[in-house]
Amino acid sequence: MKILNIIQRYPPAIGGAEFYCQGLSRYLIKKRHSVCVLTTDVYFEEEFWRDPPPENCLLRFGRIEYDGKIKIIRCRRNKINYFFFLIFKIMEKFLKVYFYGPHSIEMYITMFCQMKHFDIIHLYALPYPHNLVALFIAKLFRKKVIITPLFHIGHPYYELYGNYLILKKSNAIIALSSVEKKYYIDKGLNKDKVFVAYNGIDPIDYIPKDLDRFKCNIFDKYNIKKDTKIIIFIGRKIEYKGIDTLIEVIRLLRKEIPLKLFLIGPNFDWFNKYYANLSDEEKNDIVDFGVVEHQTKVNLLHLSHILVLPSRFESFGTVILEAWICGVVALTTKDNPSAEIIDNDMATFVYGDVFSLRNKIYNILQNQQLYNTLLYEGRYKVYKYFIWDKVGSRVEEVYYKLTNNENITSKS
Repeated sequence: MKILNIIQRYPPAIGGAEFYCQGLSRYLIKKRHSVCVLTTDVYFEEEFWRDPPPENCLLRFGRIEYDGKIKIIRCRRNKINYFFFLIFKIMEKFLKVYFYGPHSIEMYITMFCQMKHFDIIHLYALPYPHNLVALFIAKLFRKKVIITPLFHIGHPYYELYGNYLILKKSNAIIALSSVEKKYYIDKGLNKDKVFVAYNGIDPIDYIPKDLDRFKCNIFDKYNIKKDTKIIIFIGRKIEYKGIDTLIEVIRLLRKEIPLKLFLIGPNFDWFNKYYANLSDEEKNDIVDFGVVEHQTKVNLLHLSHILVLPSRFESFGTVILEAWICGVVALTTKDNPSAEIIDNDMATFVYGDVFSLRNKIYNILQNQQLYNTLLYEGRYKVYKYFIWDKVGSRVEEVYYKLTNNENITSKS
C-alpha cells in the first residue's frame, strides 16, 4: 500500500504530532508499505510565522531525505506578510477557519502533483492549514483520507468550525483516546468512522546509555545530593502547559524534601520572562535544559522519580509513555485525555491547583508502596497497549478497510 503522510513538521523537529507520525511511519515500513512524508522545512515552531534568529539557525534540511526507508519531502515555508495575516484574521472571525500557517506554496503544489500516486492520504495535527488544502486536493483525486487530529479539547483554535468540517469530510478519524472519540460523537460526527488507536512508543528507543557517567556529570554540575528527588517536565514551555503551577509546587516542596525540577523542551517568550524572574537560589533547584538530544532526554528520565504533565490542553501526552517505559511515575491533570490511560486518582490532579498537585507529589514520594504500584501499572500498560506494533496495527486495519471499500464501522 502507498501512503502519503502530510504534516506541518517532521523530526528532528520536536513535538507530539511529529513523533507520532514518525513512529507510525516506521511501523508501516516494517509492514512493507511504501511511506512518503510531505512536510515543511521548519524546525522551531516560531518559524511557522517568522524567520528564526541567527542563533537558532542550527539545521539545514534537504529537499529530499530518508528516515530509513521513509521518503521525506521537505518544502520551503513561506513567510506571511501583514496583509495576508489580516485576511486570515478575518477568515477566523467570520468563516471560523484557522489559516495562519505554516504555509508552503511548494508543499501545496507538490500535493497536487504527487497525490494521485498514493492509495491513502493521512493527515496530521489540526488546526494547521495543510489539512484543509490537502483534503480539498484529495477529494479532487477521489482519494481516501484519514486524519489523526491530535485534538486539544476546549482549545479555541481547535474548536473552530473549519476543523469540524475537515473531520466530517474525512473518510476516517483516528482518536488518541476514548475521551476524544466521545467528544467527536457528542459534536455530531459519525461514530462509525472514529477509531481509537491511542499513541505509541518503541521501547528500544528508551534504553539509557553510559548512565553512570552521565549521572555523575549531572549530579556534580547541578549539585544534586544522593537523596534528592527529581521531578521532570518534558514539553513545549507555553502558558497552558501549566509550568507555573509546577514551579509553585516545587517552591513549596523544596522546603520539606530535597528536590530538583528538570525542565526539558523548547522555550517560548512567556516562559523566558517567567523563568527570568526566578531567584538565583530557585534556579539552582529548577533547571532549564532547553531542547536536548533524544538520548539525553532518555538518560534524564532514567534519573528522575516523577514526571508531571500539568497541561490544560493535550491530545495524548506521549511523555507519559516515555516516563513509564523509563521507570518513572507520571502525573497529569484530571481533564486531560491522558488521564484516561493513567486511570488512577492518586496520579491525577485539577489543572492549576497548586495544593492538589503538591499533595499528590508529596504522597507518592513518601509512600514507597504507592510509588511502586504506580510504576508497575505504568510499565504494564505500555507493553500491553502502547507499543507501536499494537497501535500501528489498529491504524493499518483502518487503511485496509478504506482501500478495500469496506463499510467501515468502528468497534473501538
